[in-house]
Amino acid sequence: MLREGEQFCLIGPKGRKYLLTWQPSGIFTNQDGKISYAEITDFGIEVMTNRGVMHQVIKPTAADVALAVRRLTTISYSKDMGFQLLHSTMQAGSTVLECGGGSGAMTSVLARFVGDTGKIHVFERRPEFLELAKKNVTKLGLAHRVEWHLRDPAQDGFALEGVDAFDAAFLDVPEPWALVAPAHAVLKPGASVSSLSPNVEQVRATVEKMIEVGYARIWTVELMERELLVRKQGTRPREMMRSHTGYLTFAARFNTSVPPESNKPRLDGSADGSDAGADAEEAEEPLE
Repeated sequence: MLREGEQFCLIGPKGRKYLLTWQPSGIFTNQDGKISYAEITDFGIEVMTNRGVMHQVIKPTAADVALAVRRLTTISYSKDMGFQLLHSTMQAGSTVLECGGGSGAMTSVLARFVGDTGKIHVFERRPEFLELAKKNVTKLGLAHRVEWHLRDPAQDGFALEGVDAFDAAFLDVPEPWALVAPAHAVLKPGASVSSLSPNVEQVRATVEKMIEVGYARIWTVELMERELLVRKQGTRPREMMRSHTGYLTFAARFNTSVPPESNKPRLDGSADGSDAGADAEEAEEPLE
């Protein structure tokens, strides 16, 4: 049985998705008719509109929720957010730094993964963005996992009373190179930092600053997402795709400056300066 305030997705006959919040007296209406929320008793069932059109009731994913938040800034896509999580050093219970909270989409994803024993510290210099992100995260029931800081870290840094160091950092700002040194000052040794930038010039300036300040394993990728249409008459890629949304730059905090020649990035994400094409000879040893 769905509880009051619990979110669910309705999927229409053509794949149209609606993210909704369950209320005892709620009624869903679209071009196919009406559905009373009283008929939506659980996930994984079908319900019919008053016009006889079936809709599926699905439990929303983290991506469904994050992409549906009200926003004033550019959207963060699941292909980028998920990749950043996988290549970070955060885990359940981590203390995480996020700068550029935007509308709270990435914040909500990070808050889901640190759990009740972790904490996300969001730094934002624009009060209107901070307030919107706070409202969105509160609406999702994750506010207790997030602390908000109205501050310009490029000027004032990331240091916080009661926080010795951060386990990971996520940057989504127009000038990430200005935050590389302040982040280095508060990250644990070996902690990851990732930066999302739409332009190559931003990436170059950020990487150069990372090398200067003291980061290792610096690498940058761009991700493309294209859905496959799987049908009886033939399977092919969809005409439209999610292509360039930004460049993702990753690095690990190092205790000393790292010579540029040791930070030549490879396509596989390692930064040992060797040839990216030598996959067979340079493959990493499997973990025991």
